[in-house]
Amino acid sequence: MNYTVVIDCANVGRYNQGTKSHGELNLSQIELIVTQMIRYNQKVLLCLNENHLKKVNPSYQKSIQFLRQNTQIVETPRGLDDDLFWLYAAVCKPEVLLVTNDELRNHIHSINGSFTQW
Repeated sequence: MNYTVVIDCANVGRYNQGTKSHGELNLSQIELIVTQMIRYNQKVLLCLNENHLKKVNPSYQKSIQFLRQNTQIVETPRGLDDDLFWLYAAVCKPEVLLVTNDELRNHIHSINGSFTQW
């Protein structure tokens, strides 16, 4: 895949959502970041659990359409930790940008020493 930015969609879509932080993603927030990345000529890879794409609030249909047209979307299977997908995409291409506010505490010790160096 050809990408220069990886976005942790679950983390970005739940940012500052309060009580909704474990429910529906705010796809407008994801779209806003993608729009900014496109302005800087970045090629965006989104990692997004398939559940979030199948159960989309009708108010987000335009956002989904925009994201499908302007990014590469990796639909992570339900039941698997989507962190593993965006983390792998970022670590295997060290020159890419990673957009997340995940503190990665649960991953630092489970991946070899190159993760800490990265």
